Amino acid sequence: MSFHSRWSIVRNTILDLIFPPHCVVCGHDGEWLCPDCVASFHYVQPPICGICGRPLSNGDLCTNCSRHPLEIDGIRAATYFEGSIRQTIHHFKYKGTQVLAPYLGKLIAQAWHSASLPVSTIVPVPLHPQRLRQRGYNQSALLARELSKHLDLPVIENCLLRVRPTRPQVGLGAAERRM
Repeated sequence: MSFHSRWSIVRNTILDLIFPPHCVVCGHDGEWLCPDCVASFHYVQPPICGICGRPLSNGDLCTNCSRHPLEIDGIRAATYFEGSIRQTIHHFKYKGTQVLAPYLGKLIAQAWHSASLPVSTIVPVPLHPQRLRQRGYNQSALLARELSKHLDLPVIENCLLRVRPTRPQVGLGAAERRM
């Protein structure tokens, strides 16, 4: 274990003593995300489209992907972005609650095991330097590192470069997000 890893454990232990963890969803003491709230997440279950991962009533592909297939192997989500998971992700992404990364990484890894998408490397999407300075961390990189621990896959963090300071996607519709 590296010095940085040991120092991180010591620092987090001290912080937990001073500021005991409490669930970001329900406020229950003891954990940043309690088992009851994790159980309340609305998990994506089959049958789903083999490309976009949307729920299906029958077949292998949704109507949209049958007509206009995406040029990717597939997209998967662990949960629907609503309720408790939405609140959790907002804490992680916008309120600086980086301690949620291990919880979310484990959640993604569990969903990943049920997906059958070919992958050999995890590549987190970079933030523009301006956004990184504002937020102080790249949530995508934190999740990639956690996911790597569960899936035993390498993470390559510096192979993509964000060159434009695009506006935040929160509040944008699907058409606006594609631009």
